[in-house]
Order: sequence, then structure tokens, then C-alpha cells
Amino acid sequence: MCYAVSADGGLSWKKSTGESYQLPITEATAEVVKSIPQGSNLINQTSMTVDHQANPYIVTYFKAEGDSCTQFHVIFQQQGCWKSSVATNRTHDFDLGGVGSRSIPISRPQLMVLSHGKDQQLALIYRDEELDNHVVVASTTIAESFNWSSQIISPYPVDRWEPSYDTELLRRNNMLHLYLQKVGQGQGETSVALEPQMVNILEINMTGTFQKTIK
Repeated sequence: MCYAVSADGGLSWKKSTGESYQLPITEATAEVVKSIPQGSNLINQTSMTVDHQANPYIVTYFKAEGDSCTQFHVIFQQQGCWKSSVATNRTHDFDLGGVGSRSIPISRPQLMVLSHGKDQQLALIYRDEELDNHVVVASTTIAESFNWSSQIISPYPVDRWEPSYDTELLRRNNMLHLYLQKVGQGQGETSVALEPQMVNILEINMTGTFQKTIK
């Protein structure tokens, strides 16, 4: 996992240290923030955010060297150093390899910073077949050490749903509303038999216990 940031719409890029990259960025010049072995179920197109101090947080999933199961990992910078934290404790593994698109037992994640009084919380939203394909939020207060806890927040299983939310509502009002719909996906561009499903908005009340309202 490598890191670059641009303040001018991609015309120029810098490392987290402020050092400017010479373009194009290559494997030899990139700032490596986490070494991840090949063949580790690393997913593409994941999520990142920043806290109120503009510290970056990146979430993805992969199977770390020596681990028996794929987990969600949050990679972040704290006091100038890159660190990582395992946010889940999954027990059912899978193989991400194969031809075409995959019907994956866990969704891609969404990661956001929520304000709760004077504290800032990281909230990781995902769906997991291990938990009957419910939507799960794993959260921790941003501190020197992370203490993750998780809970199911969906009122019904959502099958192969992937998380999306109202980004502007969160940014402006610190309110988290998730788009919710049960969806199906077959392996390798195949379809599954699924009747039309209701669309709901899952409103999350960020009181520390993540109470929910479905509409």
C-alpha cells in the first residue's frame, strides 16, 4: 500500500512528509505505508478519509502474513508514523482469485470519521456473509491505541450489498444515512434469481451505540 496526496487536482503529488514526487511515481519512489504480500486477497477500490487534523485513514481487506483469515485493516498516520490496526475478527476465509467478477462473502468497506462530543470516532461499514449478510459497523475512538467493537445495524440481510451513504449529509450535519437494498450477484458475470427488492434509508444515530432507524 502506497500513499500520495495532491493539493492541485493531480498536477503535482507529495508524500505524507511533504516531499514532492518526481512524476511518474514508480514502485521505487512511492511512499510505502503497509507491506502486503501477493496472493493475500487484497481488494481493490477501497475507502479512505481524514480526521479533523487532516491525518489520513485508509481501509482495505487482506490476509496478513501468518493469518488464517482475511480481515479488514485500517492503515493510518499518527504522529508522523504509519501504523495499521486490525478492525475485525473474522473466522471464515475465502479465495478472491478466479475469472471475472466475484460474488465475495464480504463487501468493500466504507470508512468515515464521526464527531461524538469532543471525541472523534472511526466507523467502518461493511457486509459479511459470516454474519448472515447483515450490515456491520465496527468503531473505535481515535486515540493512541484503537479498541474496536462491532455490531449489526441492518434490520434484514442484504445479500451482496455494498455500502454507500450520503456524503454531504455526513460532512455538513454529522449524520450517517446508508442506502440499503438486498441485491444478488453471481460468480463470473452470472445472474441470480432475485425478485425486485425494496429500497430503504438506514439512518444511524451516532450516540456511541449506533442506534438505527429504517425508512
